[in-house]
Amino acid sequence: MTVETNGRESVRIEEIADALGVTPQTIWRWRRNGSIPISSKNRGRFYTTEEVELIRQFAEQD
Repeated sequence: MTVETNGRESVRIEEIADALGVTPQTIWRWRRNGSIPISSKNRGRFYTTEEVELIRQFAEQD
């Protein structure tokens, strides 16, 4: 489910994980390790479409 915040689309971390074939815990671990950006939206539970692209690129090289 994509939501719009301040005119920007945002995606839930669970949806990103599903799309990449990983668990949400994997996304959280990548964040904690500094491998992907830490979103400032809604306590880090949502990512902008630009941030999602960075996460996708990281996942493809992992």
